[in-house]
Amino acid sequence: MSWSATDTQMSLCYVEPHDTIFSGSVSGALHAWSLNPDVGSRDREKCRLLGHTDIVMDVLCTPYLDTVVSASLDSSIRIWDTHTQKLTTKLLGHSKGVNALTCVVLLPKARPLTTPLAHA
Repeated sequence: MSWSATDTQMSLCYVEPHDTIFSGSVSGALHAWSLNPDVGSRDREKCRLLGHTDIVMDVLCTPYLDTVVSASLDSSIRIWDTHTQKLTTKLLGHSKGVNALTCVVLLPKARPLTTPLAHA
């Protein structure tokens, strides 16, 4: 199985209920890719989520919340709804780019936490 992305993909996460992989790219876009074998190879990219202005370093999927969270060198974290494929929240305030995301499960909710790391 292969997909044709126009730029380098930096991170991946899998959303099982939607049979979809989300990838973060150096262009700042998030791509949603179908894993459905019935979909032709040209149609595997379901959508692009646009909003970041720099490299997307990490993507975190929380399928039980139907949410994808992205971290970027543009110093923002963005939260996306996987059903509507729309941005729901933009978190600002980091003085440098955000390189990684971690999810801590606190039942009954999951709360994404970030670890901002300096970059050169």
